[in-house]
Amino acid sequence: GLAQLRSLNDGECSVDWYNFQESVAHLQILEEDVVENHNNLLVTMEGWLQQDAALLTMTNDVDYDQDAYAQRLEEMITEKQEALEALREKTKAFRACLSEEEAQSKIRRN
Repeated sequence: GLAQLRSLNDGECSVDWYNFQESVAHLQILEEDVVENHNNLLVTMEGWLQQDAALLTMTNDVDYDQDAYAQRLEEMITEKQEALEALREKTKAFRACLSEEEAQSKIRRN
């Protein structure tokens, strides 16, 4: 990877070039992570839809356990919030790196 490149080109490239290449590689890793997490969330949401439907079906029974229903609903809401928040944080980090990379690109062009 970059270490090999660094040893092969020692003295030929500036430290800035390596830092730039490392930030581009980091950006690619972040992008892959965001896309993979987004995809995984979509798959998870399909399961949530089934769980929600089953939970709602439970309420059709006149004597359903209201406390069990409310407790499970609360757990499901928490699970959804945590999954969405994790994806939001990864996406924010990705966007911050995109902005930084863009700023570095402008500096390198000038």
